[in-house]
Amino acid sequence: MIKRTVKICIGDIVTDARLYYSDQTVRLVYPNTEVCEDDAIPFIALQKLRLTLEASGIFILVNGSRKDVYPSGMQMNMGTTSAYTLIMGQGARQIVDIFDDCLDRELISTVHLQEQFHEDWLNALLK
Repeated sequence: MIKRTVKICIGDIVTDARLYYSDQTVRLVYPNTEVCEDDAIPFIALQKLRLTLEASGIFILVNGSRKDVYPSGMQMNMGTTSAYTLIMGQGARQIVDIFDDCLDRELISTVHLQEQFHEDWLNALLK
């Protein structure tokens, strides 16, 4: 299991948390709380974790929480922690690690908004 220190945002407060992940598990530990989710696809496990945290108004400041980051089908099938940054109307180009820090809070979104952005991006490519 890999361990990282990441930032989380609780309202307007940014604090450190410990993130642990393996091929099928993502676990976040922060003061007096531990949240864990499993999935064979790391990105999906992270999304499940984010949904649980969003219910309490907590956001993880990592690339996998950005609205413009989403893995390709091949990346998901391989179970990697890699994903692409997406630019509307353009093909995916830059690869990032979903567990690397993203301290630009303007890019952080809900899982729903991330899914919507990905769908809009796909539709824009088909036009």
